[in-house]
Amino acid sequence: MGQTKDLIYRNLSEINSFDLYQYESSLYVYETAMKILNNKLNIIKSEYDREKVHSDIQNIKYRIKSVESISKKLEAKGLEFNLENIQSTLEDVVGARIICLTEDDVYTVVDMLNRIPSIKVVHFDDYIANPKESGYRSYHMIVEVCVPLGDNTVIPVKCEIQIRTLLMDAWSSLEHEIIYKNNDCTEESKQRLIEYSFALEMMEKEMESIRKREIDRQEEHPIEMRKIKSSELRKFKDNLFKYEAAGESLETILEIIKSRYDREGTHSDIQNIKYRIKEINSIDTKLASQDKDFTMDNIEHNIKDVVAARVICLDIDDVYDFVAMFKQYPGIVFHQDIDYIDKPKESGYRAYHVICDIPVDFSTGTEVIRCEVQFRTVLMDAWASLEHETIYKNASSSEEAKRSLKRYSYALANMDRSMLNIKNTEVENLRKIVSEELTEEERASLVSVDTIMKKNKDVKAKTLHPKLEQ
Repeated sequence: MGQTKDLIYRNLSEINSFDLYQYESSLYVYETAMKILNNKLNIIKSEYDREKVHSDIQNIKYRIKSVESISKKLEAKGLEFNLENIQSTLEDVVGARIICLTEDDVYTVVDMLNRIPSIKVVHFDDYIANPKESGYRSYHMIVEVCVPLGDNTVIPVKCEIQIRTLLMDAWSSLEHEIIYKNNDCTEESKQRLIEYSFALEMMEKEMESIRKREIDRQEEHPIEMRKIKSSELRKFKDNLFKYEAAGESLETILEIIKSRYDREGTHSDIQNIKYRIKEINSIDTKLASQDKDFTMDNIEHNIKDVVAARVICLDIDDVYDFVAMFKQYPGIVFHQDIDYIDKPKESGYRAYHVICDIPVDFSTGTEVIRCEVQFRTVLMDAWASLEHETIYKNASSSEEAKRSLKRYSYALANMDRSMLNIKNTEVENLRKIVSEELTEEERASLVSVDTIMKKNKDVKAKTLHPKLEQ
């Protein structure tokens, strides 16, 4: 991931090419284990979402550990990189992360996993009840899944499953970039991150308490559904393929930009990109709020987010940088930018919204479809998801709950800015340390790369967001 990743992994031992070949030849076993785990966890998610009354599983992520990470972990154990050491000592080459709304959801999911016959739980660590010294909180399970190899041969493969809440995941993502991957991190930054972990824990418990109170006082409101003309419903369904094609085109564009961003970025990763096509009931509700009928003409002219995507970034700099790259993409027509980070909504909601037209090529010609893309940090997204469940979906939510959620939004905004300052400080410290290790020629090369990247970043910032010049 760009220059800083190279700095972080700069001191790794060399890997024997034969050992690397052996590992890569065995990757299909880990890839199969990940597919099996994916299938089982998605079944659990479907079951959980169907049975739960209010909250749901927000997201499930999967990964196979990178060669650099495997090498670093083996080196920390005093072991060489080879297939035997990987298979005998590492239990997390295959990993999954389940992101839940609340702490109660975490333990419910843990209970469900323990009851799946084909998943053998080897051991677990409850870092929620007993956080790590760093402030890290999550529930870890090492499980075994059986991978068939043919000829009735089945081998058990150990995988790690992490189950956390949204705020736990937000903190962990930030800590992973600032502290975990950086052996040269300062004690001051480590202490600040510990303090933020406990602050988020307190905030999470208070927000969950508010959510439960709001559920208890929630009144039943009869859902008033309008009648939609069958002819108009038919027209929408006949045109649905265009929206789906636009969604696929938008996904491709964002993934291309993400790949470029990850390649050029100096520190952070794009955490997640989500896509959706708005449901018919949601479209009709939005049209009803505008006193308009459900017609294709009204949908095309009044609903800007039938196709939508959400880009979750690590910090505020990443949001503005990614938006700038998105706005440079050829062929997209941009209509509106709404910066709810600079000027939050009354509720406390923060994000950067872009309304644009995506060109879609059909055999009959090119059509443009209007789409909305939201850009948020991990903390903004965690707050928005909790607020959505507590306030947005609850017509009878109290003013007290709204004020509390708004207060937490501004507390998280301060934390977003502070986290960014910590990250920038640590990146600068890391560069100084590395610079001292380099020859004069290498140091000049590093400085020239930094100068070019800073110049590009300044140009993008000025084009996108004039206030960043200050």
